[in-house]
Amino acid sequence: MTDNDRYRKTIVLKDGRTLGYAELGNINGKPIFYFNGFPGSRLEARAGEEGIEKSGIRLISIDRPGLGLSDPKPKRTFLDWPDDVIELADALNIGKFAVIGISGGGPYSLACAYKIPAKRLVAAGICGGMGPLEAGTEGMKKSNRVLFTISKKISWLLRFLMWFGFGRKCKSVEDAQKLLLENLNDFPEADQKLFQDPRLNRLFAEETFEAFLQGSKWVAYECKLYARSWGFKLEDISPEIKIFIFHGEIDNQVPIGMARYMEKRIPNCEAIYFPNETHYGAALNHIEEMVGKISNLI
Repeated sequence: MTDNDRYRKTIVLKDGRTLGYAELGNINGKPIFYFNGFPGSRLEARAGEEGIEKSGIRLISIDRPGLGLSDPKPKRTFLDWPDDVIELADALNIGKFAVIGISGGGPYSLACAYKIPAKRLVAAGICGGMGPLEAGTEGMKKSNRVLFTISKKISWLLRFLMWFGFGRKCKSVEDAQKLLLENLNDFPEADQKLFQDPRLNRLFAEETFEAFLQGSKWVAYECKLYARSWGFKLEDISPEIKIFIFHGEIDNQVPIGMARYMEKRIPNCEAIYFPNETHYGAALNHIEEMVGKISNLI
């Protein structure tokens, strides 16, 4: 099997939709489903592939509906996502498993913890995970705060903004890479250094290009979900499922206040904070540690 085959897998779900996914690590290892950030795609997981290989786990990274290789699911909610995850797990003959969501993938990880029984889902992790907006946005960079305000109050603008800011500039991987490099000054110095690595900025360009393969409509729709009610309460997540929160203490994309808000409300929650780590640094520098801690429970 070539690398391209591993990164471009699909199944057809019972409702006829195609679901795209990538597989990394050891095919016989403990299974963890990976949920990428926003906007992104299944290819994001490749950025931490070295640590995943070292950990010996089996990581399955899934495209959300309307992004990458996955067909859209109109009017979907966070709570529709666990059904897709279970169907994929069944198709892959996976019994017990864990999940991890990075940044915008955090709510999807928690939705799984809320909806999937503990006999299947043994642990859920989030790293730099987006919290409910009622947690507050103090410490979040201005452009993100503006985006979520628009999502909540004038959401009809989002599709245009996603097209104008990203979609029209991501018609190829090379275009997406150029956009990333042009906007490096928007990142903290530590993250700028990370993205100056040619391999890493190419990988993030590839995953961003894939996010917009089907246009800007479904990226904009996903953005709206973060600003709405998630459809479940953090307090109602089963205490039978262990939740790990990993967060960089100087994250300005998703501020640490959101992590602390969730830590206080989620039963059976363990929070690990990384001093002097940014949003991207926390995920990229600690992926082996995070998946190792989660996989111990499978």
